[in-house]
Amino acid sequence: MLNLCTSLKSFAIPTSVTSIGDYAFSRCSSLTSLCIPEGVEDIGELAFTCNTSLQTLTLPPKSLKTIQNGAFSHCSSLRALNLPVGLKQISEFCFHGCTQLASITIPDTVAAIGEGAFAHCSSLETLRLPLGAGVDCALADGAFEGCRSLTDITLGGDRIVKDGKWVAFEGCRSLTDIPLGGDRIMSHIMKDGKWVEPPLIEEGAAVFEALKRAGIRL
Repeated sequence: MLNLCTSLKSFAIPTSVTSIGDYAFSRCSSLTSLCIPEGVEDIGELAFTCNTSLQTLTLPPKSLKTIQNGAFSHCSSLRALNLPVGLKQISEFCFHGCTQLASITIPDTVAAIGEGAFAHCSSLETLRLPLGAGVDCALADGAFEGCRSLTDITLGGDRIVKDGKWVAFEGCRSLTDIPLGGDRIMSHIMKDGKWVEPPLIEEGAAVFEALKRAGIRL
């Protein structure tokens, strides 16, 4: 455990490591770059939280499956994030408060994005959500809440997010257009910067007619 090592600027994680424990490097406020080697499958809760100088993060390209609650929360200098193919789950508050993070591409393998996972990433402008290769992604409430600079969302594939709610994007005041597709629609959507429930939820092509009647931009 190297948590609270406030003078630590770099650290080489051994290639034999398969899991990084809870709080392992939390509050290492001088750590500026981090490379997590191939072979690591799980990053524990709050493992790197409040590493406020961390600017560069390299994640293992194939082995990583799960990022646990709050693992990289409040890494306020982190600017770019390349999440690896093979990642299955992004847990609650993983990247909460990463205020310099400008863009994210989430791989198609991700099946769940937890509550507040990217909340208050106030510099986030573009987002690609996974839906390719037949994967449904469960999107929790507040997942992207307060991302006030977010203007562009791209849905991968042609299917809408399973069991998701557009309240996941509440407080994204720059977001005006919502991409739609497939045969499902989320239970809350946005109109003129406000989150509303449409008067009618229908299957298939009828969804689009219902939204048009509600005055929602397609």
